[in-house]
Amino acid sequence: MQDEATPRFKAATGGVAAVAVLGIVALRFCGTPPLPGKPPPPVVREGERAGEVLRESAGTSNAWAQFVRQDAHAAALPDVDPASLTKVLPYHGEDQRQIMTVDGAPLEAGGLRLSLSVEPGVGDKILVMTIENLSNAYVAYQVATETSLGAQACSTRMILRHNAVTLAPGATEKRSECIYRPDMKLVVVRAETLELTPLSAWYLSRVPPSALALDTRASQGHATGPGACTTSHPQTLKAAIQRGQTTWRDLVDFYARHRCESYDFPKGYSYFKVDGERELPATAS
Repeated sequence: MQDEATPRFKAATGGVAAVAVLGIVALRFCGTPPLPGKPPPPVVREGERAGEVLRESAGTSNAWAQFVRQDAHAAALPDVDPASLTKVLPYHGEDQRQIMTVDGAPLEAGGLRLSLSVEPGVGDKILVMTIENLSNAYVAYQVATETSLGAQACSTRMILRHNAVTLAPGATEKRSECIYRPDMKLVVVRAETLELTPLSAWYLSRVPPSALALDTRASQGHATGPGACTTSHPQTLKAAIQRGQTTWRDLVDFYARHRCESYDFPKGYSYFKVDGERELPATAS
């Protein structure tokens, strides 16, 4: 049996070897086998392609202007001329320290009327500041305060939900300053406003208070608008803010002219002093 199987095994082995040799010869003289064809390109909808191109070219003036028109539509505003965002934003500010008490008269500073009241809280009563916009324009505002008891004594107060960034024409906001104590005084360190276009106010409604260097205690409870950005600053910009090289006015001026999801605050940016003094967008050089 073994002698009979051996020839058949040899024949089969010889056949396999012959096929292998023929394959090698074919590869040698006929080249490599053809590669499979490329898969068809992915289908990209026209709107997606336009959006991608726009994101890649965000640094151009044409792209910025197109963003302005798109955002005006999203904000349900009439047609907005992009040139309107290159004008100076009127500023009102006061740095003189002024003391306020619950039984004292309202204070007018930086285009705002400020008054104090005592309201019920959760457990303790709270000292509440009412901030009123005296103008007929939208404004970005900052009211920096200190309490006679220090910030630590205010950390457990009840927080009131409010808009800590902008005020509509004639609008008021209430914010809690501290747990109330009968002998407490409140010092207004600084009060300032920048007048805004409606679209600029919409842009700023999506920017967190931390991006504008607003005091954490005063801005607690801020109600951010729809589509809020998670804007954060690099350490170099934080250092410039701490040194006073970049101010609240600079930060607000930039974000009043740029959508926060497409543009980051560029190093060295300063507020507009003359209408149209620079081409937008302002980007890092």
